[in-house]
Amino acid sequence: MQSHVTFKYNHDEYDGGSSGDLVQIDWLQSFGPSGRLTAGIELPFMHFNGGHGEPSGNGLGDIKLEFRGMLSKRERFEQAAGFVITVPSASNDLVGEGETVIKLVLPWTLPGRQSTAPLRLDRTRKPSTGS
Repeated sequence: MQSHVTFKYNHDEYDGGSSGDLVQIDWLQSFGPSGRLTAGIELPFMHFNGGHGEPSGNGLGDIKLEFRGMLSKRERFEQAAGFVITVPSASNDLVGEGETVIKLVLPWTLPGRQSTAPLRLDRTRKPSTGS
């Protein structure tokens, strides 16, 4: 794989008459001497329509950056490691979490199976506003 771009769309209906739409663009690019390194970005564009007096919002959601490297590749087994960073880039609180998240990703494949075991390393929360 040299480059991979995916477009996704999702529409959800929630209790109380609210709904949400998500248009997401994922881009993954391999590079390096044998294409064993990859970098990617996920750009979510969201619209939330609040029902019965609830607030509505739209805009760019939290951006995810992904970096992976192939550690080994054999006939029956592949190993890779990487990390995913979620950046609090949302245009408002209705379309994003407002926190930075870093995850360690350890995907591996066996014949006919694939598994991903993400491990959250660090999580920085936004300060609470207090009531």
